Amino acid sequence: MTNEEDMVDSLQYREPIGKSHHVVLDWTCNCYGYKSQSKSTKFFYDRGDFEAMTNCFKSIDWAYVLSEKSVDVM
Repeated sequence: MTNEEDMVDSLQYREPIGKSHHVVLDWTCNCYGYKSQSKSTKFFYDRGDFEAMTNCFKSIDWAYVLSEKSVDVM
């Protein structure tokens, strides 16, 4: 499960679940933490003015704008 000895800690054998003859293993995994230094862009979609966008898109003659264009170009 791991490539280093110290990554698994406090391994314990527990009772089987139900009538199974398999034991339950319980352990703690010591993982590496990595914090990215780069800043990511976050979009706040709940703050958008969707009514204004809807009104803007309704005012466009889509049949004219998209006429005689392939699907890829559209």
